[in-house]
Amino acid sequence: MNLKTVSVVGANRGIGLQLIRTFQSRGWHTIGSVRPETLASNDASITDLRATNSDIVQIDYKNETTIKSAADELAEKEVKLDVLINCGGIKVRPLEWHLHEQEDLMERFEVMVVGPFLVTKHFLPLITKDGTGKLIYITSKSGSIGAPDHDGEVIGYRMAKAAANQQVKTLALDFQRDNIPITTLAFEPGFIKTKLTGWWGRVDIEESCNGMVDIIEKLSPEQSGTFVNWKGETIPW
Repeated sequence: MNLKTVSVVGANRGIGLQLIRTFQSRGWHTIGSVRPETLASNDASITDLRATNSDIVQIDYKNETTIKSAADELAEKEVKLDVLINCGGIKVRPLEWHLHEQEDLMERFEVMVVGPFLVTKHFLPLITKDGTGKLIYITSKSGSIGAPDHDGEVIGYRMAKAAANQQVKTLALDFQRDNIPITTLAFEPGFIKTKLTGWWGRVDIEESCNGMVDIIEKLSPEQSGTFVNWKGETIPW
């Protein structure tokens, strides 16, 4: 029996790495991406990813050439993806809106909006088209404009995540219109202690990833274009 295959972009630490571990514990074949410079520097996180025995590809969300090369590499190997997860992110802070400058705002959109879009564009031919293929974005409740507990701050992060959520919803509608049988979903993974959050957090990373993988495995086309948390609760856009 062929193993199901998942590719996680941004897999050498944090949520991406734990997703790899969780999928593997359930018998999936896993492919994790790292940035070329991270791989070249032999960062300690690479050891953690290699320990999972995942296949590794090199992707930098800010460099379309790396994205296309990774897609071509997998296509040459005739890889078919059951699930593609855009998981890479960038720091949340600064809190105050007036501390943002053009450069850091543009970088947020490059990493959390444009990069995932380009991965989706170039990897789309690799995703199974039998109605079971799934495209997942790890976004954030911070991108929800309608969240009842929206309390401001981190405006750069919020704007980029809101754009990523819009991307998920729009792709779902475009896929349906163009008869592309791929289900999309945006996830709020919870406030987890990772390097990205400065090691602040309240949700256990293993519990969150187990919850998200449970939902992914059961996800149906009728749920395409929705935004949920790791418990499966719907979040307002």
